[in-house]
Amino acid sequence: MVKHTVCFKLKKGESAKEAVDLLKTMKGTGKIMDNILFSEAIQELSDAGIALSENVALFEFYIQRQDTEHTEELDTEFHRMIYEACGSRTLERILTDLHSNTKAYRSQSLCVPGRLSKTLEEHKEILNAILTANAEKAEKLTSAHIERAMENMLVVLAENEETT
Repeated sequence: MVKHTVCFKLKKGESAKEAVDLLKTMKGTGKIMDNILFSEAIQELSDAGIALSENVALFEFYIQRQDTEHTEELDTEFHRMIYEACGSRTLERILTDLHSNTKAYRSQSLCVPGRLSKTLEEHKEILNAILTANAEKAEKLTSAHIERAMENMLVVLAENEETT
C-alpha cells in the first residue's frame, strides 16, 4: 500500500468516525443532488460556461505555479458556480453546506501528489459536458469526480489514523 505524505488533521472536536461519516454523507448526497442539478439546469449551466471556463483556466495557471491557496479557492468556486447556476436556492444551500463542511479535508486532499492535476482534468471534462449541454455526461463526470475526491480523502484519513 502506498502511503501518502499528507497528514489529515481532524477538525477541532471531530472524531475520525465523524469525519468519515461526513465524507460518506457528502459522497452519497452528492450523487443524488448532481442528478437533480444536471437534469434540471443544464441550460443555465451552459450559460455560466464563460465563468466556468475562466475558473478552469485560472486553476491550471495556479497549478503550474504550485499555488495551492488559489487552487483551493478556485476548486471551491467551480463547485459554487455550478450550484448557483442550478437556480434552486434549496439545492444550492444543501450542496454549499456539505461542501463547506468538507473544506478542511478537501484542502488536505488536494495536497496529495497528483490530485491537483487530476482535479483539473476532471473539471475540464465536466466543463466540456456542460458547454455541450450534455446533462447525463456532466452528471456522470461530476459523480465520478466527487467519488474520486472522497475516496482519496478517506484513504488518507485512514492512513493518518493508522499512524496515530
